[in-house]
Amino acid sequence: MLRSPEEAGGSNRGATQTQSEVARPNELTLTALASVLAHTSPTEELISLLASEKESYGVAWLLLHFMKSKRITQFPLLNLDLSVYSLGPRKLRLFLASLPGGFEATESLTCGPAVCKEPVLSALVLALQRLKGLEAQKEGASGLKTLCLAKTMLKEHPANALLHSTPSSLENVDLSANCLRTSSLETLGYLISSKWLPSIISLDLSKNLLGPPGVSALSKGLASGPSLPLETLRLCGAQAKTEGIQALSEALKAKKTTRLRTLDLGHNYIWPVGLQHFADAAGEGALPELRVLILKQNALTLTNGTNPTETDYAPLTQLLASTDWPNLEELDLRICCVSSEGGQVCSQGIAGGKFPKLRILNLCHARVRGNGIVALGNALAEGKSPALQVLDTRADIFGEGFASLSQSLAKGKCPQIKILEINASTAHPGASVDEGVENLAGALRESQLPLLERLVLRAGLGLTEPAGGGPQAALGRGLGAGGLSCLQALVLVSKTQDEQGMWGLAEGLKAEGLPALRELQLTMFYHGGGGGSRALGRAVGSGNLPSLRLVSLTWMANQGFASLCDGILTPGAPRRLSERRVEVSIDLKGSTVEIPDQERDVALFGLAACIRSGAVPKLMSLMLAQDPRGLRVGPQAARAFGKSLTHPEAKLDSLRTLILTDGLFRGNTIEEQERGLTALLEGMAGGSGSLIAPLSLDIERHAHFASGVLGPVSAPQLAEVFKRGKVAGLSTLKADTSRVGSLGMQAICLALSCPNVTQIKRLHFSPIIDAPAAAAAPQTGVVQQAMLSMALGSGQMNGLEELYIAGPLLSEGTRLLLSALSSGAFRALRSLELIAIAQDEQNRVKLPGMLTEFVIAEKLPALTQLKITASRMNDEGVTTLTQGWTARPPPPLEQLKLTSTQITNEGAQTLVSFISSGRMPSLERLDLRMNQVDVANHQALSASLPLVTSFF
Repeated sequence: MLRSPEEAGGSNRGATQTQSEVARPNELTLTALASVLAHTSPTEELISLLASEKESYGVAWLLLHFMKSKRITQFPLLNLDLSVYSLGPRKLRLFLASLPGGFEATESLTCGPAVCKEPVLSALVLALQRLKGLEAQKEGASGLKTLCLAKTMLKEHPANALLHSTPSSLENVDLSANCLRTSSLETLGYLISSKWLPSIISLDLSKNLLGPPGVSALSKGLASGPSLPLETLRLCGAQAKTEGIQALSEALKAKKTTRLRTLDLGHNYIWPVGLQHFADAAGEGALPELRVLILKQNALTLTNGTNPTETDYAPLTQLLASTDWPNLEELDLRICCVSSEGGQVCSQGIAGGKFPKLRILNLCHARVRGNGIVALGNALAEGKSPALQVLDTRADIFGEGFASLSQSLAKGKCPQIKILEINASTAHPGASVDEGVENLAGALRESQLPLLERLVLRAGLGLTEPAGGGPQAALGRGLGAGGLSCLQALVLVSKTQDEQGMWGLAEGLKAEGLPALRELQLTMFYHGGGGGSRALGRAVGSGNLPSLRLVSLTWMANQGFASLCDGILTPGAPRRLSERRVEVSIDLKGSTVEIPDQERDVALFGLAACIRSGAVPKLMSLMLAQDPRGLRVGPQAARAFGKSLTHPEAKLDSLRTLILTDGLFRGNTIEEQERGLTALLEGMAGGSGSLIAPLSLDIERHAHFASGVLGPVSAPQLAEVFKRGKVAGLSTLKADTSRVGSLGMQAICLALSCPNVTQIKRLHFSPIIDAPAAAAAPQTGVVQQAMLSMALGSGQMNGLEELYIAGPLLSEGTRLLLSALSSGAFRALRSLELIAIAQDEQNRVKLPGMLTEFVIAEKLPALTQLKITASRMNDEGVTTLTQGWTARPPPPLEQLKLTSTQITNEGAQTLVSFISSGRMPSLERLDLRMNQVDVANHQALSASLPLVTSFF
């Protein structure tokens, strides 16, 4: 391994050679290496990556040495990416000092979590301070323009030191998804107001819990400083609330940031009162050059933020219908409770020419229905938004609204549209979407949307399909008419009742009119099963879609799906899904009408044949029976499916999700259903292949069914699958082990401890034991918990990141579990959730003490989520917990959930006081729902935690 001079000198102090001799590589060796490297062109990305790892650091240093000595082509490293840097501060200092042209020549620096923690952070701060010192000596000495510290877990105080060290040359600063708080924003505001960042163009503070104080501190700096060239300001998820938005609006009125082009205020708890302040600022001309306005995930019209009957549309009307936005190109109102009245307000703005350059209008899940959609369709029909490229109206639209909207498209009033997303599925009695679908089919057929790149149409309900064809068939044929040469993604959700709709779609896909299509998602609620389905299968598997790379199929398990698989496997048909290794996902659901058992089985037999033949080697996801109806297949079909998964010809080296729900298997009793699971697992264990990709295996009990299908007979077979390495890439296991018994649990835990299971990251046992069984024989539950504890202590699961255990958990077993986790080996564990614990009085008393003994920063340094549900902790337990965490620092929790734990006002106040003391500085979310905290205390407690999202 090549080593830097620093490494060589430090590791050979006792050798006969002197340090200088070791540090200087043999000249002949240098010449030989240089002659080889002279014919290569090492990139900035490669050098950054080499310098980030211990094994390759010496190579990076050697490349820099050759460049500085001009043995190979010398060029300044303008862009450094240290996002995966994993070494110490000395290595970082040496690397930056060895750069050709020096660190001052670097224009862009990206850092990862390791760089933004001590002691490495100090090396970075010193390097930045050196740049700042050079600037003081000579104007323009630093070339650093972009600093990206996103997702680095940067804390408040380190951030302050770093910000004070930044050179004035910075133009783009990304501090998103960190742990910044008020003091960091005070520092940033001070630097802006003091002209230390005069060149700032882009500032991203998204996903930091700044709260009203933090946003106000930033706003103060923006208002009191010089005019800035700032073009992009992102504050998504900053929790500004009314006070923060008011402060920001006042800063905008100061008109020091009139060059803003992008403003992201999404997810900031903006209600009408706050929106009014922002509308006033916009009305005073504070944002004349704004091109992108993002207001998503705010209750813009709800006066109390939650009650849909208490509304105020005046601020929204002022903002959209009364204010001119001459340069606005994107308006994002996703999930904003805009509703039909708000949709009419938006339409007024469009019709009134307030958005002449609008390209993107996003009203996804904004509750715009009825009159709002009609008004939008009429406004577009007037041709006032000819530049519109993206229209997302994923809401429950139907009837006149959908017809009006689609008619404007059919008339060619929006020829520039590239992305069109419409949810026209409706369960309203008598509602129809036929006219809307026919209009859209006409627009496709007449090439009125020639630039369309993504089309999403969900019309599963409310769509009829008369014999001989109809809107579904017309839409399918319109797709292949030749007017969609740019289409890259097609998502269709449809319900058809005869073959014509399937034939129409098959004809459209085979017509060679979709040369650019890369993604195809089809969800079909189809009851037939003849030639149309087979033709569609041939179309999907043919070579008529040359760019296809992703196929997602959601289908009902019936003869129609079997015919689809048969079409994909048609003899002589080109196996394009296999040849091009197209990624495939399949979600198989139960039939919505009663069908014979044989037809249920034939669907799974068809899928097994498809897999076994190797026709879908890039199968990524298999979800079976995730609906209340269930597939209800027999043991023979289940065994055939299990065999196909590990068949040597299947070559499923990409399967990442396998969900086997309770409703997959047929039977009048749970024991009969278990026979199906046992047969499936036997089939898997018997194959000679293996699933090697990181796999999530889900055998949990789902809400639609009374109990889990995994039991004492099938549990040993599951263990055999693990032990034989049939799921070598297992990364997630979710299982309902309530019925497996002690022997079954022992088999599973021993298998999880074997060498063939080494990559597991997430483990869910829900529940670990049946409640009646635990009540009848308490020691059984303790034994099963002890077995799991032994598996955790085996060393095979030290990389575990998420553990979810549902009880009932008793005192002794809970202690064993927590003790195993606190061994010091689980330093990657991020989430711990315990459900239904402390059911006995002894555990109620001991649980808080266990948490403060085992769940602490020293033992679990990466734990960010702790969730305790359905326990009897009560106020006394909260006192014990907070006192213990005062003596021993708690983990760096971001989310703390103590729901249904019998906490009253007193306990809630104790916990809030503890959090306010600063002992949990990273906390973002506190959930105390389903407790005994009365309404009168909700607001007072929430107000005392301005930086924490609280639920009581």
